[in-house]
Amino acid sequence: MKYIAYICLLLGFSLNAFAQEKIGLTTDNYLPVYHVSNNPASILDQKPWLSVNVMGFHASIRNNFMHIANSRLGPKSTDFPIAYDSPNKDSKGFMSLEVLGPSFSIASGKNGFGFHTALRSYANLNNLPGAMGQIIANQGVDSAADGTYQINNGRIKSMTWAEIGVSYGRIVYSKGTRMMSTALSLNRLVGIHQTNMIIDNAEIEVRRGSGTLKNLQGEYSYSDVAMNAGSGWSLNSGFVYKKMLIKNNVDNYYAHSRKVGCKAPEYHYKIGVSLLDVGYIRFKENSQNANLSDSLEVGDIEKGIAKANEINESNFTAILPTALSLQADYRLRDYVYLNAIIVQKISLATSLGVERSNVFAISPRFESRWFTASIPLSLSNYTAPQMGLYLRLGYLAIGTDHLSPFIRTKDINAVDLYFSLNIPIQNSADCRKRPSASKAKWSSSPW
Repeated sequence: MKYIAYICLLLGFSLNAFAQEKIGLTTDNYLPVYHVSNNPASILDQKPWLSVNVMGFHASIRNNFMHIANSRLGPKSTDFPIAYDSPNKDSKGFMSLEVLGPSFSIASGKNGFGFHTALRSYANLNNLPGAMGQIIANQGVDSAADGTYQINNGRIKSMTWAEIGVSYGRIVYSKGTRMMSTALSLNRLVGIHQTNMIIDNAEIEVRRGSGTLKNLQGEYSYSDVAMNAGSGWSLNSGFVYKKMLIKNNVDNYYAHSRKVGCKAPEYHYKIGVSLLDVGYIRFKENSQNANLSDSLEVGDIEKGIAKANEINESNFTAILPTALSLQADYRLRDYVYLNAIIVQKISLATSLGVERSNVFAISPRFESRWFTASIPLSLSNYTAPQMGLYLRLGYLAIGTDHLSPFIRTKDINAVDLYFSLNIPIQNSADCRKRPSASKAKWSSSPW
């Protein structure tokens, strides 16, 4: 039971970790190193010449089968009374935890480069009766209501991995007031943990403190937690089109060069499209994959699965949370912008691996070199409305895509929080040079 319980502990609030798309960070033009996770082409002609991330953190969680009752989160929050919804309710849950380590992005001439390190963990639960979620969260059947509950196309998934990646992009067109850029990120992945339980059909019967999964058909996989449980590769790719202000002609444009006055041209609007997390991890160390059948005692699922595993593979391939993202950013006036973003998961529900949460968001923001503020308005999985708040002052940024649990006392079933410590270097070495009296200011050739 320990592997399934591990997932629900991640999905539950018992970790005390206020663990989707960190909208504030990925729309702030002064933090381009974070744009790589949403569209790597955004690092071309970025506003700071060099963006260096010291540390970043993002945790997000949402579910509909358990909640913290009548509470508000804050520095002094210590008591988290857990309550459960109807045992017959179709349960869903999603968790993501990301730590961005030392990373940078840099714009030079018509090129852009990036490097990043990260630790990422995702978990999701779909199409299970609320009783099953409660049983897993409690690691037992004692408190579950008696009854028979059907499961069709149910799934519980989690995966944790470390990531190191490089990005390269280029301005492929700059003419008049139009600019087009494209970029690609290649990531090496190190698998740390994976658990999947995909239930095609089953029913769970709870009677007097015991439970049985009957007529079970499905698939199960897991790997023990280890720093090199598996390995793999992934790709992010993106394209950005910019329409500049009429006064900003970008013929022969070179980013952060004296040739263009060392300033990034202001755009009227930009549109981007990107494909994210196209990749896999092959788990080999202490890993197993099994087809499930027959019946299992809920309190003894692990032993039942271990028996089934005797005739199955000792390694398997897990798919990353692949998604398609569309972005648009419109300049309303000096320093004021309106952003829209859609993230649509395209990974298969029946595949081993993890799934992303769908997001649609609109974010007005005020943005300047030393201060940015935005209010992301989003729909998680296109159904759950939420309002966030993002603030950046100098090198430090903090935000949430779901503000309500921090300001209102109510039942809490979703929490989101992120922060960043980032050091920007605004000017390139070329632009930091003092002009020579004997040379024109554009005499230094950009790379």
